[in-house]
Amino acid sequence: MLHANSPDLGEEKFGNFSYVSENYKYRPYYSFNVFEYLSARVLSGALPAVAADIGAGSGKLVEMLARLGFHGFAIEPNREMVSHGRQQCLHIPEFAWLEATAESTELADQSVSWVCMGSMFHWTDQRQALEECHRILSPGGFLSVIYDLTDIGNDPIQMEVENLIKRSAPGVKRARGPIEAIMSELETILGSASGFDGCVYVESQHVESMDVDRYMRVWDTAHDLRGQLSRQQWAELKASIFQLVKHIDVIPSKYRTSAWTVRRI
Repeated sequence: MLHANSPDLGEEKFGNFSYVSENYKYRPYYSFNVFEYLSARVLSGALPAVAADIGAGSGKLVEMLARLGFHGFAIEPNREMVSHGRQQCLHIPEFAWLEATAESTELADQSVSWVCMGSMFHWTDQRQALEECHRILSPGGFLSVIYDLTDIGNDPIQMEVENLIKRSAPGVKRARGPIEAIMSELETILGSASGFDGCVYVESQHVESMDVDRYMRVWDTAHDLRGQLSRQQWAELKASIFQLVKHIDVIPSKYRTSAWTVRRI
């Protein structure tokens, strides 16, 4: 059994994405079905196809937005993430990368039609972030808050891995808990936000087929585990996960993209 709060964590702290940024390119995309639906809604009002991806990470969502015909801005507060994101998106000159925050994006007033906040709203000062989104959105523009969690209940492999983690490291707090808590409140939070109306919710399951190497690299982005276990403990847990999946040629990892969208008034 592994115990949290070990002494040799170094820079590997809960919520510090610098040390996991290099492997973020291996993480899954969001559901393209969800984004096709949302982009059609955004463009139905004849708004220009200008988007801001706030909390852009390594650029997964930037890639999807560009594929859907959008251009605009990738906003990311973590310097290492910005560096990796720019590198990953060299083939997407339509998006400019800025090292900035959700609360202060450095974008001009009413400069974008769609703001996307992917898997990061729980890290923000909600009031300030929503005020900033309202400021940079054109009238009639849209804000989407999106999360993409493993669909544990429908994924036996992931269920087995999560049970292993619970047995091996019972004292570790997972990032999923706070995310699920805020997801349950997002309709109320966004629906009552000043300057926005018409909260619409859409979700879809999608499957990311991974070989074992990519699957383990995705686990290397688990800042919640790595931030609470020592390096040796993390290595032992990761080795146990590898033993569970090493015999699988292609791992069909199931995810569920959930999106809440409001219109700026």
